[in-house]
Amino acid sequence: MSIKKNLEFFQFKKLKNDFLFLFWTTLSISIGFLFLIIFLESIFWFPISLKILLKSLILIIVSTFLIFSLIIFYLFKNNKLKRYSYEKIAIEIGIEHLDSKDELLNAIQLEKEFNSSTISTTLINKLIENVNLQISKINIDFKKLPKRVLKRRNQTIFISFIFLIICFVYLPEFIFSSYRLINSSKEFKPPTPFVINSMKKNIYIMGGDSANVVFLTKGNSPDSIQVEFLGENFNEKKWIKADQKNTYYYTLKNINQNLSYRGYVNSNKSWDKWDEISSDINSIEVIDRPKIQKINFNIVPPKYSELDQFKQQGNIAEIKSLKGSIIKINIESNKNLGESHLSFEDKKDMIKLNVNKKKAFGEILIENEGFFNINISDFRKIRNLNSIKYKIIPIIDKFPELKIFYPELNNEIDESFKIPIHLQIIDDFGFSNLQVVFEIINSDNPFSKNIVSVKKIPINEKNKIKSQDIYFDWNISEYELVPGDEINYHFELYDNDLVSGPKKTKSNLFISKFPSLAELFERNDDNQNEIEKEISKIVNNIYESTKAIRQSELKLIKSKKIDWNEKQKIKQSLSTLNKNIDDLKNISQTIDKIINQSDNNNLFSKEMINKFSKLQNIIKEIMNKEITDDLNGLLNNLEKVTPDELLSSLKKIQSNSHQIERDLDRFIKIFNRINVERKLEEIEKRMKNIIKSQQNLSNNITNNFNSKILKNKQNEIENEFDRTLKIMNSTSKLIQPFSQEISDELNDLNNSNEINSSKNQMKQNQNNLSKNDINESVKSSKEISNKMKSINLKFKNISKKFSDFTTNQMIVNFEKIFLETIYLSKKQELLNSSTINIPSFSSRLRIIARNQQLLKDQLNQLINTFIELSSETFAITPKIGRSIGKASYNMNESIKKLEERQNLESSNHQKQIVKSLNETAFELLKSMENMKTSGSASGYEEFLKQMKNLSNSQDGINSETLSFMLGQTNENDKENFIKRLINNQSEIKKSIQQMMDELSLSQSTENQIKKINDDIEDILNDLSNNRITSTILDKQNKILSRMLNSQKALNKQDYNEKRISNMANNIEYNGPSGLPEDLGQRRSIIMSSLQKALENDYSLDYQNMIKIYFNTLIDSL
Repeated sequence: MSIKKNLEFFQFKKLKNDFLFLFWTTLSISIGFLFLIIFLESIFWFPISLKILLKSLILIIVSTFLIFSLIIFYLFKNNKLKRYSYEKIAIEIGIEHLDSKDELLNAIQLEKEFNSSTISTTLINKLIENVNLQISKINIDFKKLPKRVLKRRNQTIFISFIFLIICFVYLPEFIFSSYRLINSSKEFKPPTPFVINSMKKNIYIMGGDSANVVFLTKGNSPDSIQVEFLGENFNEKKWIKADQKNTYYYTLKNINQNLSYRGYVNSNKSWDKWDEISSDINSIEVIDRPKIQKINFNIVPPKYSELDQFKQQGNIAEIKSLKGSIIKINIESNKNLGESHLSFEDKKDMIKLNVNKKKAFGEILIENEGFFNINISDFRKIRNLNSIKYKIIPIIDKFPELKIFYPELNNEIDESFKIPIHLQIIDDFGFSNLQVVFEIINSDNPFSKNIVSVKKIPINEKNKIKSQDIYFDWNISEYELVPGDEINYHFELYDNDLVSGPKKTKSNLFISKFPSLAELFERNDDNQNEIEKEISKIVNNIYESTKAIRQSELKLIKSKKIDWNEKQKIKQSLSTLNKNIDDLKNISQTIDKIINQSDNNNLFSKEMINKFSKLQNIIKEIMNKEITDDLNGLLNNLEKVTPDELLSSLKKIQSNSHQIERDLDRFIKIFNRINVERKLEEIEKRMKNIIKSQQNLSNNITNNFNSKILKNKQNEIENEFDRTLKIMNSTSKLIQPFSQEISDELNDLNNSNEINSSKNQMKQNQNNLSKNDINESVKSSKEISNKMKSINLKFKNISKKFSDFTTNQMIVNFEKIFLETIYLSKKQELLNSSTINIPSFSSRLRIIARNQQLLKDQLNQLINTFIELSSETFAITPKIGRSIGKASYNMNESIKKLEERQNLESSNHQKQIVKSLNETAFELLKSMENMKTSGSASGYEEFLKQMKNLSNSQDGINSETLSFMLGQTNENDKENFIKRLINNQSEIKKSIQQMMDELSLSQSTENQIKKINDDIEDILNDLSNNRITSTILDKQNKILSRMLNSQKALNKQDYNEKRISNMANNIEYNGPSGLPEDLGQRRSIIMSSLQKALENDYSLDYQNMIKIYFNTLIDSL
């Protein structure tokens, strides 16, 4: 018997034990799982789908277990399972029952290899028999179960007992739950705590009406339930609360389609047996109403706005349009209409619409903001519901906008008696009127009545032009203003609103004051004093700064080193010097004020204004950019420069500082002389004003005006006369440095009996007016007027004497340098004739060179004379300076060429010297001729005559441009207008260029003319590109302004009658005559100068030229 046969018993026993263990384990798990499912079903009431899923899962588990068992049994039978293999069994038996645990295993292996073994079969058989004998002796109870199986069986029995007890406790629930699980495909409704019933059931309403739904609950009623409405593209859910009777109400508004509805409550607890408690689903049926299917609004704006009408669809609830617009309404319905009307929120009445079958139409006027509804009804009187509430929003025509660029709120009137106005007017739909409302206030003249007047300003009234720039020169000369008067005015702009009436925009109050002569002269004096103080301060500061720089320079020369403290001193001195040069701008600005005030108010003659312009040019020349650049460069690099570079820079700055001091000395000298002339003109104007005021007073006394007021007027005249006498006294002191004789004459006049008598008579006239003695007052007033005229005439003679004195003095100086220039020219011409004919190797070249050097020394003396004279007059023009400079340059070159024995090149330079000296002489002649003609040292007569003609032409062009921009010219004629404007402006440019080529002008005047030329060029460019804007008019006005400013001495301006409201009477003067006809000593001076000139050894050509010149001077006397 084989060993394997004996081992099969042990295999089967082990298989049985494993099967029993697996059985009891599976049974305990199945009982627990089944109990859990039944328990959960009793609580949650599984849905059918879940129950079917669980049932399927159990079947799958059972099937899997059976299949697994069959597979195990098959593997066992074929000894494929390692757990049940003979070797595994032999090992377990050897360990538990045999002395040698490997003996049984070895026997099996020998038995397995018995046929192929070479070992003796007897030994193998003996071993197998011995093993079989040992196996047979093993006593094993087949029925006895192992401990692990018994333990698992007991556990299963215990668990089953526990579950059985629980099932008995909850037997009904477990039985019903088991029943529901067994019948998994059957629907079972879980018990609910309450029931929801719909009380209204199915509801029938009209389209657009509301539906009321009511629900009642029984049982443990909740606080609120949810109601759901369903329809086509409609789904609405709402929570509703219960009342005290557990009844739930809800109203659904504006229903236009069939709906279904129900009430329900969803479970909010996971352990609830139910998911939802719902009522039955009921319906809401809608009966058809008339509906508005289409609405169109056609809005027609008011005619004045010139806006196009427009359409608006009915789905837009806001209707916006200009107030006064008409809304045309067109409606289409789904049914034939019986009537239609518009209802307004704030009105009780309604507006009926016209009805035609399914259509309705009508119109309303937009006046105020409000709401309206469109109501329609059919022939059964069934009306539409919940129509759109439309809102009417009237757009208010805005107030016109008025922007004022100039004048300023407070401004002054000058003697042009024009107030330039630049406005910008803006409106959304156009304008109807623009005007200035004004009132003339005269606090000093009680006889004038303050009357409010209106002046219309022209505008383009075309509605399409919503924004306009208005340029207007308001001429106020017709209102006869007197000094001290002021005009209070404001601007009013009206739009073209014809619905609510034109709306008005009113500007702030503007005040334009016509200052008195006394005020203007006082301001002028303040500016003059400011210049004197500032110049004095700057001169002292520059002197101190230059002195400090010089000391630093000396220290640097000695030590060749510079410490930090010394650098700080240099830096401070340079900064002070730089600041003082920069302060000269303040003086230039102050001179600007003087020029503008004088020019605008005609305080002084144009010649005097021109002299102030010349003073300003001196200041600008002093403020040399090169000097400031040197100062700033040294200040910025003071820490970097070497001692040698610093020394060189300091020397250059010192040289520049000395030049500034000399220029400022020149400025002060000329300024003092101009100040005297200014004071003389001021006195003359004041006297004329006094005379005119006294004459007006005489007329008012004759007309029996209020004597108290007339007395005050006489007192004002007396005060003005006292102020004039004080100015006369200070002016006599200013004249002393120039002429003691004329100063004494003016002082004698100031202290004369005639003046004292006039003052006493003014006081007496005040007493007469206090006593209301009209006859004596008239007589006294006329006598005062005559005395004032006599005093004024004497003053004019003194003033003229001063002018003649300074002019004659200047002419003598000019004649001297003229003769010296002619003399040098003659000598140079003779020297040139010697130079050109001598060979280059001749020893005479050295003599010629020496003679040329002598002429150079004489020329240097002449240049110094020019420099000295330029500090006293503006007649030394830049052209004279350039000519004399060319002569000096060519003399230096001629000397160099002679030293190099290049006599031909030297001769060419000598010819240029003669040419330059002759040009200088010619320019001197022109300057003297100008002084002779105008009685001053300026020489601008010819230039100013031409400039006046050009300014008149430019003024005409400006007026034509303004008319075009205001729309007063046909728009279709625009092309012809542009061509004509280009031609006219080009002619002016050509004339200006010709004038610059022909006349000798100062550098400042040339610069001014060049700016005019540049402005004209800009205008021509704009016109060539068809650009006509307000910018062109601004440029044209700027050109005209510059032309007028350039006219400095065309005619010596006298008293301007526009300052007085009444014209002065002609006065025939029978007193003593003035100066003699030969102008005193002028003829004697000219004859003496001619005699001296002819005594010199000039050629016949030069003598003839000199005679012609002096004869011309004598003939003009």
